[in-house]
Amino acid sequence: MTKNLQNSSKAASKTPAVTFRKKFIAFFLTLALACTGFAVAPATAFADDASGDDAVFVGEIRASEAKTDASKKNPLTSLGTSGAIEALSGTSVVKPLATVGTVTDLATAVINAPQNTPTTIQLTADIDLGAYYLPISKGQDITLTGAFKLKGSDVSVGNDYLGTVIWVDTGAKLTLSGITVINTSSKGAGVGVESGGTLTLKSGTISGCKDTGVFSFGNIAMTGGTITKCMSAYGGGGVVVAGGTFKMSGGKITENKSSVHGGGVYVSKGTFTMTGGTISKNKATKCGAGLVTFSTFKMSGGKIIENTASQDGGGAYVVKSGNMNITKGAVTDNVAKKFGGGVATEDYAKLKVAKKGKFSDNRAKGAYKRLAKYNKIYKKNIKSKKWSYNLKQGYNNFDIAGPYLGAKTTAKGKPSIKGASTIKLRKGYAKTSKVYVGKGYPAPKFSITKNTGSKKVTINSKGKLTIPKGLKKGNHKITIQAKNSSGVKTKTITIKVS
Repeated sequence: MTKNLQNSSKAASKTPAVTFRKKFIAFFLTLALACTGFAVAPATAFADDASGDDAVFVGEIRASEAKTDASKKNPLTSLGTSGAIEALSGTSVVKPLATVGTVTDLATAVINAPQNTPTTIQLTADIDLGAYYLPISKGQDITLTGAFKLKGSDVSVGNDYLGTVIWVDTGAKLTLSGITVINTSSKGAGVGVESGGTLTLKSGTISGCKDTGVFSFGNIAMTGGTITKCMSAYGGGGVVVAGGTFKMSGGKITENKSSVHGGGVYVSKGTFTMTGGTISKNKATKCGAGLVTFSTFKMSGGKIIENTASQDGGGAYVVKSGNMNITKGAVTDNVAKKFGGGVATEDYAKLKVAKKGKFSDNRAKGAYKRLAKYNKIYKKNIKSKKWSYNLKQGYNNFDIAGPYLGAKTTAKGKPSIKGASTIKLRKGYAKTSKVYVGKGYPAPKFSITKNTGSKKVTINSKGKLTIPKGLKKGNHKITIQAKNSSGVKTKTITIKVS
């Protein structure tokens, strides 16, 4: 049973915990009913639109499709009550800066943190909470700092605090600055935030969580730091916004996964505002790899880049109940295996892109023209002129896909090469490899056209350059080429062995 690291009385924490638990369960039951799969018409289901153009339907979230998932056993519905709560307490009064290196020291510092007074607690060693979790109570304003790990290694999801390593109560404030929060339990989140609670992530990392990095009914401010390598079977591998606000002005949400939708961020309720930072390299088995929104998403800066969805919405997916407004920022290098490489929306009226919104190098199953019936709403809502692969307008499927797309068209993009121009090695070096990124459409293939060093230096078609052990001292020049049907690009690399 998971134990409360702070309070010695079971009754002292049971009420808010049970409230949080009930809301958590209710949210996921709602999620299961709403978000269970996107029905995309097969290729044979093309139909003539009233405009006379060929049209293809881009699927949407349908409540009727929830029956199978809703009938499955939901592990969150088997949550037990609080059980016996133990505490590791102390009697000393905490100072404005407390240094802690053990579980006992941490419990003492948090228990004695005064109300309504900012208190910094600095970790001086890695701390494993084991079966405990750390609650930040109403009225407390605590900053956890130090370049060390706070780990939950046996935090069960079968408790009122839902397996979080840290739980932020209503009226409580927590700032993470430099520490790494890791949940290595088989299930559980990194940080949970109750309605009216506030989490600020300045620096450090939240990682390795099996049921979302951060799950919030309250408020999140992310100015730096990283949420990475977290996952979820329900949606929202990195962050779940179930109410309140999420303001992202910096940091990274990267390499998270969802077995359904929203690999990076899942916005169920509340508002997600992005003015900076990066949402990158997240994956979703279904849709919305970067993010999915049932509510409000506003983007005026930052990047949504290199996310991959197995179905629709590589960068983002906008449900009918949601809306997305991009005034500035970049949606680039995202991939949807079906529709909407950059963004897929169930209603074109719910997506707005201003002149400074940039789309580039997004990919999907094919490029399409805009249906004539969407000309009016396009001119009203889509102002950007920057689209992927020489496509002249945004409703092209590579960048934006809506309920219907028109006839197929051709996308073209000349190759480019990104990677180091100089590789420095010392004599006696081991076998080395470097990766070069080729952009363009179709995806370019790499080769070596000139080699003054060694024929054993090779590059594969995807851009991985391999340098064998044993090149002689000196400068060795290699010319690599990226080629597709739209053109050729070369780059000369110098390998310096000293």
